[in-house]
Amino acid sequence: MPGRLNLDEKRIIELYTKKDMTTTEIAEFMGCNWDTIRKRLIKLGVKIREPNIRKGRFKGPKHFNFKSLLVKCATCGKKFYRSPYKIKHRKHQFCSPKCYYTYLKKTIPKNEVVCENCGKKFFRTPWKVRHYKHNFCSAKCQNEYRTKKTGPKKVRCAYCGKIIKRHRYRLKQYKLFFCNSLHRRMLQSFPTKATKIELKMRRELKNRKFKFKTNYPVLGICQPDIVFPKKKTAIFCDGDYWHGNKRRYRKLNKMQINQIKRDRIQEKILKKDGWKILRFWESDINKDIGRCVKKIGKAIRKLK
Repeated sequence: MPGRLNLDEKRIIELYTKKDMTTTEIAEFMGCNWDTIRKRLIKLGVKIREPNIRKGRFKGPKHFNFKSLLVKCATCGKKFYRSPYKIKHRKHQFCSPKCYYTYLKKTIPKNEVVCENCGKKFFRTPWKVRHYKHNFCSAKCQNEYRTKKTGPKKVRCAYCGKIIKRHRYRLKQYKLFFCNSLHRRMLQSFPTKATKIELKMRRELKNRKFKFKTNYPVLGICQPDIVFPKKKTAIFCDGDYWHGNKRRYRKLNKMQINQIKRDRIQEKILKKDGWKILRFWESDINKDIGRCVKKIGKAIRKLK
């Protein structure tokens, strides 16, 4: 437990009653907290005044010559009054924070350092030299240095060879870079596994001796399940749930609605380029696959 402060109680009562000082002023004079003086006065039986009776602080030696002492500012030489407590605990006295910082600039020793960006020589405090890895003369130089080290870097597109800019942290994440999403899609690895519907459709077409390609990328937008590239026909085998068959699902969820929008956009782009699109639902393929294959045969014969 900390020991009790040895305060002159008679002096405290004299200052509070006769000299008309506040508890904060007495605390400054005695070198302790205002709350301890307030509690000590209550113990001694002194009536504490209301805080609104005395507004503001006393200034200068007119009110209490015994407390304030004339002091000179260490930088500008201006004379001002200060409490003896602050004079004891501080080597130098300053009239304002501006004077304090100007004094620090003059007195603190500085080391000559070279800017890492522009090569300009400037002075820096030893603390900053120790704690910072890089030295810059201004914020502009710091930003320029950052962009050189961590900014974008020139890279070639893996598909077309076009030079593009990508951030350095991306170089660690990816090995290949593309200038747009279409080129990324073209070099994307094709799905290895096919659905049950696709496999059924492929078997039936092979039995009828149709020549086709599977998961063939078209215009860099999509990969239809079955493609006849020479005839420009694309066949999609759509699952009832994943592509939102309205005959089976009356209320569609967000995923199904987004998939329907995506399918419509793909169809529009392919039709503009002269492609013919045939879509078959999962339920239709499972019900009568022969009928679906006949439709494909008719569409290809017409194109001849």
